[in-house]
Formats: sequence, structure tokens, C-alpha cells
Amino acid sequence: MSDERRHPANTRGSALVFALGFMSVVLIIALGIHTLVTTQLRAAGTLRQRATAEYLAEGGVQRATAWFKTQGYSLPSATQLTATVPVNLTSNSKPVTLPGNHPNNYTDTGGLAKSGVVTAYNGSLTGQSVGGGRYSVNAALIATNPETWELLATGTVGKVSRQVGGLLVRQSQPLFQDGLFARDSVQISGNAYTDSYDSKKGAYGPSNRTNDGNMRSNGSMALSGNATIGGNAIPGPSQKVSLSGNAKVTGSTTPAASPAAYAPVTVPGGITNLGALSLSGNKKRTLTAGTYLVSSISITGNAQLIINAAAGPVNLYVTGSISVAGNGIANGSQLPSNLMIYQSGSKGIGFSGNADFYGTVYAPESPLMVSGNGNMFGAFVASTLQNSGNGGIHFDQALKSIPGGPGVVKLTSMWTLPS
Repeated sequence: MSDERRHPANTRGSALVFALGFMSVVLIIALGIHTLVTTQLRAAGTLRQRATAEYLAEGGVQRATAWFKTQGYSLPSATQLTATVPVNLTSNSKPVTLPGNHPNNYTDTGGLAKSGVVTAYNGSLTGQSVGGGRYSVNAALIATNPETWELLATGTVGKVSRQVGGLLVRQSQPLFQDGLFARDSVQISGNAYTDSYDSKKGAYGPSNRTNDGNMRSNGSMALSGNATIGGNAIPGPSQKVSLSGNAKVTGSTTPAASPAAYAPVTVPGGITNLGALSLSGNKKRTLTAGTYLVSSISITGNAQLIINAAAGPVNLYVTGSISVAGNGIANGSQLPSNLMIYQSGSKGIGFSGNADFYGTVYAPESPLMVSGNGNMFGAFVASTLQNSGNGGIHFDQALKSIPGGPGVVKLTSMWTLPS
């Protein structure tokens, strides 16, 4: 008799042990595969969350950039930056941050009152939920010349967070970007028109004439009669350009993405005070190079104010009204940059008569009225424009080289922080 027949229990026991051992090995392998798959799935999920969180953070930086532009943000006054906040960036103290230690209501560097700034920032950029995640952005002012903000955006999905940084720099803005800016509204009728030229290339004429006589407003623009804008007519955000009669615009009428800001006039101290410039009859008066303070300007009849810029430009700071008629202001150089008129306050400005004017007018708080047949060469900033004349407004593009206030911010760089 064989051993198997003599010992059947031993054979069955060996098979059972083998089977149990095999099942144990299979179970171990299965557990290993399950653990590996679970780990890989978790890793894949974490990677997806990391990627989504990073996208949210990048979007936060872009949205913060858009906020600065569309809000027309401007810095608090120097006094508030150094005392009220407080901060002194030049000595590496803690920078002003939004929303950290930034004032909600303040007076900006241009003297304009601002309100609800931090509230608006929080409403757009702090604790914002998007899909299955959220993001917040902190902006820190790290330099004032040029104005530079460091953005730090945090995107979070589940328990995973990623951070992306960005650098915003305020671009410089020319004092005169367009032929005319009227903050609140523009109304042009009659045969008035605009175009442009470059005084650096010589006198205005057929060979020195372009359709870049752009006009801009933060409000609406209305053109009637035979009015023609040789260039762009740019109304404010959500505003429009209305045309009637034969009025036309050769360029774009697309509204601006954000309102434009021009600082009010600040009269420098220590300049020569001429009092009131009042000329009538056949009276003439000549001004030579210099900077002058004038309480008002009134020119009527055959009177004329003569600008002698042989030794340099004439700058007039006017605190009252300006009325130019008769033979007006004669700028012998015919260079608009040689006569710059700054008006503080809102007393009103009027140009009438048939005399041509070569110069600039910067009066962001004052209404400007133009009539008569005289041409105006240069650039103009006012609160409103009413033009019912037949002359042209010829924008001298050479004026774009004159530095003005701060322009819009630009995102110059972005980076992802290691985690």
C-alpha cells in the first residue's frame, strides 16, 4: 500500500497549507495593489487640487490688476502715507497694504476725496469663492517712485493652497494725452472739427496733418451739425457718443475701460504776481519768459496779449476766470509748448473771436466754451467742453513729451511661490 493511502490526512493538510499560503500571498499582493492605487489616486487628486489652487491664485493676481485699473485707484496723500497710516517706505518700514493698514476714506495725492476703497477691495479680492475653491489677494506698496505694488494671491482648494506673486508698476502719463479731455461731458456743434500735427516737424499744413485729434471724456459726448472728430471720440465707461446732423467721427467711439484722472492745479509759491490781466480797446501787453500768477484774464476789442518766448516759455497760473476775444493771445513762436495756462478752481474759460490760439490750457475743474472762427493749436483739459464755433482744434502731438501725473498700473512680472 502506498504512503498516500496510508497517510491521507497528511496529504490533505499539506494542500490546505499550500492553499492558505497562496491565498495569503494573493491577499498581500492585492493589499499592495490597493494601497498603491489608493496612493496614486490620492496623489492625482492632490495634483489636481494644487493645479486648480495655482490657477485660482494666478486669476487673483490678474483680477487685482484689473481692480487697480477699473477703480481708477490713486495713492493717499503724502501726509497720510507718512503720518496717518503710518508708513515710511524710504526707511524700509512696513509698507501700506490693501486691505491691511490702508485707509478706507482719504484724500489722494491730487487732493481728491476717496471713499470706500478698502471696502471695494475686500468685495472683489478677499475671500472670494470660485467653483470648488477660493482665493484672496494682498497688495503691498513697496515703492512710491515709481509707485510699485507687490501682489500676493493665495488660491485654496480643499486643504491644498498655492501662492502666486505679481509686481504692479504705475506707468507715467503725459500731461496731454489727447487733443482735448473734458471730464464730465463734450458738446460740439457748428462746423468745429479736430485733427493733429507735430510742431517738431514744422508748421501745421497739408504735409503735417494727421487724424489723431482724439477727444476723451469720463462722461458722454454729443456731436451735431457738421462737427467732425478727426480721430477717436472716447466717452467714459458705459457712456456713448451721440451723432446728429452731418456729425461724424473718423476713428473709434468705443468707451474707455476706466475713467481718466487729472490732478487739480496747485499754484507754486514765490512766482511773480501780475494781478488781473485786463486788456481792452487797442491795448497790447507783452510777456516774456517766466512763470506768473494771474488773478484773471480778460481780452476784448482789438486788445492783444503778446507772448515773447525768445528766451523761453511763458507759464501762467490763473486763479479766476479766463475770457479771450478780440485779437486774443499772439504767440509769435507758434509753438503751443511756449504758452502753458494752468487754471485753478472752476471760474470758467471762454475763447471767442477770430484769432488763432497757440498754447495749452490745463483746467481740470473748469468749463471750457469755444466759439467764433479762430483755430486752436495745442491741447486742452477741462471739466466740460461746449464748442459752437467754426474753427479747428489741432492737437500738437509734440506735447505728449511733457510729463504729467501718474498713469495706469501695469503687471510687469508674475511668479509662483514654492510650497
